[in-house]
Amino acid sequence: MKNCCRYILLVLFLFTRADLFASVYNGGLYFKSHSAPSVDRTSLTLNDDKPFDVSNEFTISFQMWVRNNEPDFGSILHLYTNTNQLVRFSFVAGGRRHYPALVFNEGMVTVDSPIEREKWIPVSLRMDMNNNSIAVNYNGKDTTIMVPLSGSTHVRALFGHAPEYLADVAPVNIKDVKVSQDGEQTCEWKLWKHNNNICFDEMKGAIARAESPYWLIDDHIEWKQIYKGNISGRLDVAFNALDASFYLVKPEMVEVLDENGDIVDEIKVQGGPARAIFRRASALSAPAFPEIPDRGRRGQRDHPH
Repeated sequence: MKNCCRYILLVLFLFTRADLFASVYNGGLYFKSHSAPSVDRTSLTLNDDKPFDVSNEFTISFQMWVRNNEPDFGSILHLYTNTNQLVRFSFVAGGRRHYPALVFNEGMVTVDSPIEREKWIPVSLRMDMNNNSIAVNYNGKDTTIMVPLSGSTHVRALFGHAPEYLADVAPVNIKDVKVSQDGEQTCEWKLWKHNNNICFDEMKGAIARAESPYWLIDDHIEWKQIYKGNISGRLDVAFNALDASFYLVKPEMVEVLDENGDIVDEIKVQGGPARAIFRRASALSAPAFPEIPDRGRRGQRDHPH
């Protein structure tokens, strides 16, 4: 029996061309920090909390923005291995100022670099299982900590608030998260296009799932409902920017909608050319929404990925 789901089509409006570039530049995930109650602080699990398989090396890199007017301390990234090793990248107190640091069990190694605010900073962590070490590069400054990683073949990654760790979350924005396994990049989450609390990676569609998210791109967009209906089975949607047309590709036909949501054409499908139409429309302009598999889910698609 086919599963039916309700589909609501929303259109993304960009206020100005300048705002388009601003949204791309300032995209990312805002981590709710000290000003929010502990249960409302933001977390982001990569790969839907499934471990990354590795043999010798695991690398994660990202861009980080430290916000002004909030205390610059708290956790940023947690890495877990199948051998029960846990490493945290955090901002910690040290003397008269705070530092970036790698925290392992009861040990800690600080990065001798000031915490810079209100600019995007490149950060990367590289776990070397053969040499039992983790190297962090913070804004061009390298620091290495020795950690017993021998035998580690799986790594999970979590940003921000961790359920078992009640310390504060650092006041940061994160974007452009990349993961490499054994020297090969396998995932990239830009953290701007999203579907409610989910963001898909650019390479294979792996899920990054946020709790209590605040997506910065939402400051630059507004949504307008133009279509509402029930579907049975799979639905693909593409947007042709050349004439502001939406293509609703159903198993039996393709409906063409104008920018107001009115059906202006119906193309009956015989022999399965519907997906070819979808690909042709997608080639003209990026799809407005990701493909929606028939998983029996019911609900509203709030955002693009």
